[in-house]
Amino acid sequence: MSIEEGEMMTEIRTLCIIAHPDIASSSSQQFLIQTGKTATNTTYIDLATLNASESKIDFSTYHQIIFQFPLYWYQAPAVLKQWLDDNWHLYSKNELSGKTMGIVVVVGQKAQQYQLGGTEGRTVSELLASFELLAKHYQMHFKPIFSIYQYHYQSEKQKMRLLWRYCYYLEHLDAGNFVSMQRYLINCARRLTPDKLVINDAVLKSQWEVFLQHLEQSADSIEEIVDLKRDW
Repeated sequence: MSIEEGEMMTEIRTLCIIAHPDIASSSSQQFLIQTGKTATNTTYIDLATLNASESKIDFSTYHQIIFQFPLYWYQAPAVLKQWLDDNWHLYSKNELSGKTMGIVVVVGQKAQQYQLGGTEGRTVSELLASFELLAKHYQMHFKPIFSIYQYHYQSEKQKMRLLWRYCYYLEHLDAGNFVSMQRYLINCARRLTPDKLVINDAVLKSQWEVFLQHLEQSADSIEEIVDLKRDW
């Protein structure tokens, strides 16, 4: 059974652990948190506000654990490193094996700078490779890192695209490809029934249904093209 087939059978429960010294003053973190709380079934924990008695977080009911933070001097903030040093050894492989680990990282610079030949000369994945090793040690699935570059310079259209990509990352155990992403967006649109959209006009309701049918037909055509390409 594929990851996507397994996800269709059960709702993915995600825990997002945020490492940031001042979440309230961060527009990017506020955008992500409000998105996740509104559009997904994600639980958020702020490491900066954890009491000592709460330091070992109960992961038992979650399918995946996401660490979310800004990139500080090519690595995660100190609050996350300290929490890992103090608490990660308290977990056994039995508690974590089979779960998924993901990273959502906010980067202040352009994506082009974090690649071979760029000014930094290293990718974000290389800089944060220790998390992949951590997941591997505990026999967890580590999915590709979700990097957000220059949030403050993004247009409203770019932020809307970011919103849906972020929701997908939180609700799926894989990082997503074009085909699965478009199916996810169609399913989200399907959940926006005319009643929820407060569409009372019969003509508009009909137009909405036609629009959804057009999306699904386009998705079917794209999937056929992708399947043909695979056969080559």
